[in-house]
Amino acid sequence: MKNLLPKKSNLFLATLITGLTLVSCQSDNEIDLNKSENNSPVSQVYEFEYNGKKYSSEFYYTSDSIFTLKDPEADKVFEKIMASPDYVLYVDDNKFTYYNNAENFELNNKNIYARVNNVELPGRCTQNCRGTVLLAKDTNLRGTQIDFPYSQNGIGIPNLRAYNFNDKLSSFMATNSDPRIPSVIFYRDNDYKGASIVFKNWTTVGIGSPTNITEMNLRRYRINRRYTWNDQASSFKVIY
Repeated sequence: MKNLLPKKSNLFLATLITGLTLVSCQSDNEIDLNKSENNSPVSQVYEFEYNGKKYSSEFYYTSDSIFTLKDPEADKVFEKIMASPDYVLYVDDNKFTYYNNAENFELNNKNIYARVNNVELPGRCTQNCRGTVLLAKDTNLRGTQIDFPYSQNGIGIPNLRAYNFNDKLSSFMATNSDPRIPSVIFYRDNDYKGASIVFKNWTTVGIGSPTNITEMNLRRYRINRRYTWNDQASSFKVIY
């Protein structure tokens, strides 16, 4: 299991906590698109819901590239969130909901949780497939790509290193032709361990067409004050 330091440097990793919903956070210290020259707050905001309470705050970066919320209360909550090494981030309808661990996620999403942890999933589908997850090394589905067809029973890939894709995911697209709507889950560590991000934000393209998720930039999702989900995934699942 990986330690909880950022994967591409030896910096401290703290992650994120209980029932929190979050929108519109972009960039990390790799690309500070939202950072002004004097480190003042920019127009974009960080919005989230934590334990039933909504927060919204402008954000900025300190001189040493630390992501900071302008609102003291929101920033304090964000700091608390980062105390959990095995958080679950649930993305649905453009809302980002965090839970401090799988048990807390279970309380709010029992139907998903049962299949997240208790179902043995098959590998790549070879016939009668229901969809595909396309992983891309760069943003906007560019760079090296690898696809994983999945069946009516979903898919489980416990180690992306086996496909030379560990810590390389920057964007992805998933399709689904099954009447059921699956969840796509990426894990920070091998064997479905560590922090995880659950995507449920499917859209329908036309009548009778497969639904899809297209995530062009995983930098939208922060993993701590310094880093985002860009180049973090080590294993993943698709579950119905």
